[in-house]
Amino acid sequence: MWARLTRRIRPERVVNICFLVVVLFSTLLTWREIIVLEEAYISSQRNNLKNVANDMDAQLQFNTDRLLFFRNGMQSALQIPLAFEILRTAEQEFERQRTLPDWHISLNNNRTLPLNGVSDAFVEHTHLLSRDNPLLSNEFMASIELGYLLRLSSLTRQHLSVSKRI
Repeated sequence: MWARLTRRIRPERVVNICFLVVVLFSTLLTWREIIVLEEAYISSQRNNLKNVANDMDAQLQFNTDRLLFFRNGMQSALQIPLAFEILRTAEQEFERQRTLPDWHISLNNNRTLPLNGVSDAFVEHTHLLSRDNPLLSNEFMASIELGYLLRLSSLTRQHLSVSKRI
């Protein structure tokens, strides 16, 4: 019986059958690897898209918060404008104190921040600063109003940090 079997199955056939089996399994393994790589690529792309969506959402939230800040600031400024008398008093105080080595002007209200500065003599010694501007009065008023926005900004930041903790 063994002799008959060896006559039918010659070594060339055994090699060919083994080669076909190896090619078949190699093809199956390659096909499986392609499927795994495709799933990994899809997962990676989904993860990247999710990260981009989260970044865009955070940027949108940041810009929305900024818009709300400016809206609240303008509404508050319209509801409680600084009186011209207060602004003129601050400007007169600036004119009185501007020769001091350093000066401090504080408006007695909850809306603005105090202003601090240095003398005209100190400003003249620097190349970057100048008080020879015809719009100095307007800039002084703008700095007072900017103090209001900075105060509002710090209050908004405190409100946001408290709301994130809740």
